[in-house]
Amino acid sequence: MLKHMILLALLCVSAAGFAKTNQLNQYEYKQINSALSLIEQQQLQQAKRVLVKLEQTLKPLAARAYALAITRLNLAQLALSGDHYQQALNYYQLAVDSNTLEPAQLLQLMLVRAQLNLALQHWAIGAELLETWLSQAEPSSIAASHYQLLAQAKLQQQQWRAGAEAIERAISMQKSATVPINWYQMAMVSRSQLSQWRLAIKWQKQLLSAEPKKMSHWYQLAALLMQNKDEPAALASLRLAYQQGLFEKPSQYTLLSQLLIRQGNAYLAAQILEQAMQRGQLKRNKRYQSLLSQAWLLAKQQKQASAALAQLLKIDDSEANLRQYAQLLLQQQQWNKALDVLQHLADKQAKVEPRLWLMMGIANIHLGQLSRAQQLIAKAETDDKLRNESQVWLNYISQVQAG
Repeated sequence: MLKHMILLALLCVSAAGFAKTNQLNQYEYKQINSALSLIEQQQLQQAKRVLVKLEQTLKPLAARAYALAITRLNLAQLALSGDHYQQALNYYQLAVDSNTLEPAQLLQLMLVRAQLNLALQHWAIGAELLETWLSQAEPSSIAASHYQLLAQAKLQQQQWRAGAEAIERAISMQKSATVPINWYQMAMVSRSQLSQWRLAIKWQKQLLSAEPKKMSHWYQLAALLMQNKDEPAALASLRLAYQQGLFEKPSQYTLLSQLLIRQGNAYLAAQILEQAMQRGQLKRNKRYQSLLSQAWLLAKQQKQASAALAQLLKIDDSEANLRQYAQLLLQQQQWNKALDVLQHLADKQAKVEPRLWLMMGIANIHLGQLSRAQQLIAKAETDDKLRNESQVWLNYISQVQAG
């Protein structure tokens, strides 16, 4: 929690210490010392009552501004110990505004106020205070966590470049073995937002190195590599994750298959999709069955493509799917099945496209139904684009009939 990040002991004001400088009178010394004793005994409510009473006493007394500031510092600590951040911040601000504190105290309070503002999501104010503190503090007092906190504030304001620089500074100050995972995440996100893909990939690989069995890291790496126009590397990344059995979501199988197809390995893409469906990792729905069909077609595996398309038609008998299946059946010389599919497609059309008449006519020719073929192809001949092809087939029919 934030209160553990703040060095309470250094802010805890010792009444005895101030008595030596004669800046507290006997009454003030006694009241503050009493409150501190109660705090040590965890009697926080009693301590608060003592300090609030002292605050009310000192408010009207301009000459006691320093004592009032010390009282409010201790009230701030009490508020902080109860996670009342806004109340603590108010007390700290009042103490600062008194203009009675030493420069070293003010510098320390600047860091505390920065942390409290950020905890309250006052990103701009917190970042400004923290940047000022970083510019004035001794280097030995600056930790990597301070730059991480600054990076968080900058990223919350979508100041990606400043956020990237801050988190990378934090990472460089931390021993690599102890860098928190989310720091790498912050660095990757900020560089991604700047479209600096090489740097984003660098940090994503650090995430992957820290958590090699987390599939989301592999998937994100592949996505970044694709943004960097490096599909072969993206494919290699996903294949490695697949081989380790890390896939969890359909989107991962889809992306791997699409990359395999684009890289010229449609056969492996189809195998992966088929196996995922058999294992129940992918549903045999329209989207995935269509992808499987296309993969087998691109792999030039007509038997598997035919089976996949037949399965797809049970889910979605669209005209495009029917047409593709019919064309494949014609290539396989399955004339009767092709005719059935073509007839089903023709029945779905208000006005049958001429190409279907020609395809049905060709199937009938191969089945020896020449008269029926002649009738069908004659319909196709009326289309200007099909006239020459249709006449070739009609001439062929005439020659066979003339025998």
